[in-house]
Amino acid sequence: MRYAAAYLLAVLGGNASPQLEDIRKILDSVGILCNEDTAKLVIGACEGKDTDKIIENTMKEYGMTSGQSTGSERIEEPASASVVLMTQFSTGNESDETDDDDPNGDSDF
Repeated sequence: MRYAAAYLLAVLGGNASPQLEDIRKILDSVGILCNEDTAKLVIGACEGKDTDKIIENTMKEYGMTSGQSTGSERIEEPASASVVLMTQFSTGNESDETDDDDPNGDSDF
């Protein structure tokens, strides 16, 4: 999910079409080594698509909602965007989510 999050951060920062170096720079800034294959997978899955539409369509598909909370349910909107993007290009291999690319071994973010 860190790759999807980095992609979204680049988009939120005004980069409409993040590339490998953009993802690498964001991940490097928080001490995460960038796996080029995973970053390219995220970029390829999102290339030419409106990230807002990807998020909106996938939230509908998985029954997620966004909106006003009544206070009785737990809302985790920041994670939703990463989950949504991950479902768009899931390979079934979760090995890129281990701490292998985290030199300090202390973060799952």
